[in-house]
Amino acid sequence: MVQAILWDCDGVLVDSELLCQQGWVDVLQSRGHDVGVPAFVQRFVGHSSHQVLEHLGLPAETHAEVRSRIYALFREHLQASSGVHEVLSELRHLKHAVASNASMMSLNLELELTDLASFFSGHVYSAQDTGKGKPAPDIFLHAARQLGVSPEVCLVIEDSTPGVLAGCAAGMQVLGYAGGSHCTEGHAAQLLQAGAKTVMTDLRELKQLL
Repeated sequence: MVQAILWDCDGVLVDSELLCQQGWVDVLQSRGHDVGVPAFVQRFVGHSSHQVLEHLGLPAETHAEVRSRIYALFREHLQASSGVHEVLSELRHLKHAVASNASMMSLNLELELTDLASFFSGHVYSAQDTGKGKPAPDIFLHAARQLGVSPEVCLVIEDSTPGVLAGCAAGMQVLGYAGGSHCTEGHAAQLLQAGAKTVMTDLRELKQLL
């Protein structure tokens, strides 16, 4: 029986992935990289900023420029995912935590801009807390410990393959979410292949799946 829900943030709680990718692409193009948003999404969705920088061979200081651009886009355009306030309100009897590869600074900004922070009572966790991002299971196991529950009673909601793999590796139930504006044809199939039990395209489906 599910006692706690562990939510990814970008692309699940908030419809932010395309804004994040646009921020990256804007900075990369300014540095001479020939890359567009669709290709960037396909290649890097679900990865931490450190992983992206490492893969592209960019210096660590690039992240500050990217972060500044993304935050500007957030303040102008960021929206909560459709139905998420309704679902969280109706499932208040369960424990909830955010478990994300994003930085705490980014998570706090996103939750505040979308009026979601109050649903989590401070249970907001970043890969910075564990030193290992998804697909390692560490962030989900850390969140479960902080909530005082065992992995087998946790349900993970994820929109990325690394996130689904992390939830499965943590020994938790995993549902995929493919309702974000960044999700293209085949996204749901990728989540199922990674181990998601099923895939939602509307978060309101969660109430019937519990």
